[in-house]
Amino acid sequence: DNPETIEPVEAFIGRVLEGYEQIKRETTGTTLVVTHSNPEMVMQNAALNPDNVQKFWELGDPAYCEGFTVEF
Repeated sequence: DNPETIEPVEAFIGRVLEGYEQIKRETTGTTLVVTHSNPEMVMQNAALNPDNVQKFWELGDPAYCEGFTVEF
């Protein structure tokens, strides 16, 4: 359980996925998204493993400046 001052995991995932969907709708071609590791892991799971997006933390803590590439 998160302390009251911390955003619940479900709300965090929902907020990240909302932004991710907006990026997909509003961009064309190659797009660079710069973010912290947790949102990056949520987006990576949404792109590569959407049935398991709730377990984004299982990807582990990414190395500095790590990322992923996906084509739509």
